[in-house]
Amino acid sequence: MTKKIKPSSDEGVVTIISTEENEIKDRVIKIYEKDPRKAKIIFDNECGHNLITFTRLFVQYENGDFRIPYVKHSFGISKNAIRYTSTSNETCMIYKKATNSFYYKHRGGIRSLTYHQFRNSFGSDVGCEIYNDILIKFSWIRTVGECGYLRNLSFTLIMRKKLFSLKSLYAHVFDCPFPISKMIVKNSGTYSEDYISIIRWWKNNKHGLDNIENLSREMLKNGLFKDTLRFANTLGLKLNCSWSSKRLRLEHDNFSKIITNTILEYEEVRDLNVFKLYSDFESFSGFQLFKTTHDLIGEGLSMKHCVATYGASVDSGSCGIFKAYGCTLQLGFYEPIKTTKSSSNVGKSIHIRQYMGFNNSNPPVSSLVKVQAIIDEFNLNLDSEHYDKLLSSHVINNSKNINRHNYNDIADLPF
Repeated sequence: MTKKIKPSSDEGVVTIISTEENEIKDRVIKIYEKDPRKAKIIFDNECGHNLITFTRLFVQYENGDFRIPYVKHSFGISKNAIRYTSTSNETCMIYKKATNSFYYKHRGGIRSLTYHQFRNSFGSDVGCEIYNDILIKFSWIRTVGECGYLRNLSFTLIMRKKLFSLKSLYAHVFDCPFPISKMIVKNSGTYSEDYISIIRWWKNNKHGLDNIENLSREMLKNGLFKDTLRFANTLGLKLNCSWSSKRLRLEHDNFSKIITNTILEYEEVRDLNVFKLYSDFESFSGFQLFKTTHDLIGEGLSMKHCVATYGASVDSGSCGIFKAYGCTLQLGFYEPIKTTKSSSNVGKSIHIRQYMGFNNSNPPVSSLVKVQAIIDEFNLNLDSEHYDKLLSSHVINNSKNINRHNYNDIADLPF
C-alpha cells in the first residue's frame, strides 16, 4: 500500500511503495530510550551486527521527472552504546522527461535502463499501483517485456527512435522484414542459444543471405542452414533463401569441400589440445580419437562433411571427435537431461552430440546402440567432479587458442 510523504521544496512528492519493518529494531529503540547499555546487550545478543532494512520509494517531480530509489537503512549500537543509523541508495531508476531518457544507478554506476532493470526497480512490488501507472503511461514497456529478444533494448533508445510497436521493435533488433524477424523469434528454439547470442549471430551473418524475404521456416529449421551460411560468408558467397532443401545440402557440401581443401593446403600439422576426458574415453572404448588438425581434415575429406572446421571446438575442450564403427562420433561433457523426477543422474557425463556416416547420412542403428552402450558403461564410474575441475583448467590454459576462433557457432551443428 502506497503512502504519500510531504515533500520538501526541492525533493518532489515522495510515495512509499513498500518498507520493511523489524520488530527487533523497534524493541531495541524502546529499551535504548530507557537504558542504552541494556539496549546494546539485547542488540548484540539478538543481532550481533548491523540491522539492515529496505524501503522502495517513488519520487515525482513537477517537471515530469521521476525516480524510484531502493533505499538501504542500516541500524546499530556501537561498543560505547551509541545508537547509529545510515541510509544509502542500493539502486535507483531515473526518468528525465525533457530528454526522454531512462537511467539505472547501481552502487555508484549508471547505465541506460533496460526491461530487466525496470523490473528490478520494483522487485517483489511488481504489480503495485505505481508500476501499473507507468505501464499505462509507457504502454510499449509491456510489449518489450513479452519478448525476450527485446528486453535488452535501452528504454532511452526506444523513446528517441519511437519504437513503440512490436513491428518497429523487431525491425530495429533484426534489421530485416517484419515477417522474417517474427519467424526467427517463433522458431528460435532451433538453436540452443540465449537471446543475445541469436541476435548477435543474425546481425553478423545475415549479409550472406540473398532473397531474405523468401526465407522459409523449413530452411530456417534445416540443420544445414546455419552451417552453410557460415561457409558462404567465409567464401564471400551468398546463401539464396529461395533454394530447396536439396540445393541447400548440395551447396553446403560444395562450400565445405572448398574450405577443407584450402585448410589442407595451408594448415600445418598441429596437435589438438584434446581434453583428458576424451583421451581416457579412447583408452576405454578403443575408438580412434582425432588428435591433430590433419586427422580432422582427412576425416572430413573421406566422409564428405565439414569436421575439418572443428579444431577450435576440440581445443576448447567443448568436444572430442572419434572414429567409431566407420562413422564420425562427436562427444560432449555436460549435465544430463533428467527425464523423470526419480532420475538418479548426478553431475556431468559424456553424451553423443553427433554420430554421422558418409555425407552426413544416418549411421546404422546397430552401431548407434553399440556406441551408446559403451558410453553408458564409461559413465557408470565417471568422476564428473574431477573432470569438471580439469575442464576449467583446460579452458584457462588454452584461452589464447580458443579466443582465435568462434567455436560456439559450430559446437552443435551438423558435420
